[in-house]
Amino acid sequence: MSLIMRRALHPPHWGFLPRSASSCNRVFCSSTATEGYSRSEILSIRQRYHGPLTTLYNEPLVITKGRMQYLYDDSGRKYLDLLGGIVTVSVGHCHPRITEVIQRQAAELVHTSPIYAHPQPTLYAKELVERLPQRPDGKSWKVYFVNSGSEANDLAVMLARLYTGRWPIVALRNGYHGMTGGTQGLTAVGFYKHQVPAGFGVEHLAVPKVYKSRLGPEASVEDIVRYHLNDLDDHLDSCMSDGQVAAFIAESTQGVGGVVTLPPG
Repeated sequence: MSLIMRRALHPPHWGFLPRSASSCNRVFCSSTATEGYSRSEILSIRQRYHGPLTTLYNEPLVITKGRMQYLYDDSGRKYLDLLGGIVTVSVGHCHPRITEVIQRQAAELVHTSPIYAHPQPTLYAKELVERLPQRPDGKSWKVYFVNSGSEANDLAVMLARLYTGRWPIVALRNGYHGMTGGTQGLTAVGFYKHQVPAGFGVEHLAVPKVYKSRLGPEASVEDIVRYHLNDLDDHLDSCMSDGQVAAFIAESTQGVGGVVTLPPG
């Protein structure tokens, strides 16, 4: 049973039921937005009951709702969301069309096992494939839905190794690809690394930055690309037994690593 269904059928009984907000008659009610708890109480409860969570604030914002490109905190203050969630909300927060579809589907079926067929994921897979370019080998694309980017990257690495029969993976420094046991090895941002074995067989190369390139401010894009491709060739020759790898993984624009866009080529 999903979390949504459990909360709907069995309201919480551990002492955190929403408090009455009958005294609040404003359009935006901070008491209602935080289930009747004050900001300090929410932060205190979070610190006590949540696992350690990454935050860039001494005291994180208490975000209570979103509307398209805007977020609102517990006091009703509006913020322009320049990150799109964490680059996961590409159509805006609570987009009315998306909200309506979610509500309609939740009223019919929230979750079932993929061992059964359902029209929505089936038709969605078809639509995605129809938008993809033709494969070079002429075969048809297949879609496999997962729960997160970390899970997608884990699966991609496993499939690449199985298909090629090779082990090495080449990634870029400053790249972020997840925090699971496998993807933490692909990730090369020190803040997200822990002192545990992770991601065996992953080689990290320097990022071909155009802005603040290691070749200096006068280097052209062509010089930067050529330098890093030569570095890749040298790395393959010196660090791989036959110069072959299972896969190369990189973000088209690095996000966590500093919003670095790779140069053409």
